[in-house]
Amino acid sequence: MPSFNFPSNPTNGMTVKNNTTGVSYSWDKESNSWNIVRTNVNDALDNVTTALVSLTGPMENKDV
Repeated sequence: MPSFNFPSNPTNGMTVKNNTTGVSYSWDKESNSWNIVRTNVNDALDNVTTALVSLTGPMENKDV
């Protein structure tokens, strides 16, 4: 899985997206922190599923 790095010198309100997970973050200068930006849950789940498939290979129905 590719790594994700936040910008080293963000500006207040700057938004970045982790393309692997689909999660976006916004920089808040006052709290000196990156905060998760609300996203569509289905889009986020699709991105997580895609990331998992890239790590494990195609998901198949298997008898257990």
